[in-house]
Amino acid sequence: MTKEYQLRKLQNSYEVTLNYKGVRVRVAFTGGNVYKSKMPTFRTDNLFTMKALEASELFKNKEVVLVRATGEAPKPMKPVAQQPKKPAKPGVKAPVTVANTTKAQAPVQGPGSETKEPAGGDDSDGKKEFASLADAIRFVAEEYEVQVTSEAEARKVLKEHGINPTIKRG
Repeated sequence: MTKEYQLRKLQNSYEVTLNYKGVRVRVAFTGGNVYKSKMPTFRTDNLFTMKALEASELFKNKEVVLVRATGEAPKPMKPVAQQPKKPAKPGVKAPVTVANTTKAQAPVQGPGSETKEPAGGDDSDGKKEFASLADAIRFVAEEYEVQVTSEAEARKVLKEHGINPTIKRG
């Protein structure tokens, strides 16, 4: 699903960084024209960015409005506490099944949208390095559509998917 938002201020461009669930989300409204009385817009297909923008004070105060939404509705993210538990057998490692998790589709590039690769590299043996906890939380939210709020929850979800995370601090 792609959504287009409009800033209700007459400006050529406007950039704001929103804090949402401990993650900074950069939103850049572009395409405005003060001389032609055209307001700037922002288009995205990133579910996390949509939720961050719609939870912001700008959206609540009607300074930013939803102009149009195209495509199918996004799937809601499941909090870690509501995910089904796997039966644990002592000494036996349970395989990760696709039925428990759904991986997000690759985002479609549109004008005004941006996609960022998660910070850090991915090795062949399942190790992944993140520059900060926020990057790990964002990666879990975007890739596995699971909402986590702490390092322990992020590590648990990543390990369930066969990733051994290295999260840098500071």
